Amino acid sequence: MLGYETAGGATVHGRQATVMVNVDPGGSDAQSDDMKAAVQTALCEGRSSASQ
Repeated sequence: MLGYETAGGATVHGRQATVMVNVDPGGSDAQSDDMKAAVQTALCEGRSSASQ
């Protein structure tokens, strides 16, 4: 369906994140990259560098 896009992910430790946005039909590559970055941030935020 045009008008939205979703991206999700999970870590091996069970942390999960999903991002859903309303976009113009045929969203840009930059929008997709921003969504992937948001998921990555949600999955990794708050982790110390020793546990990464």
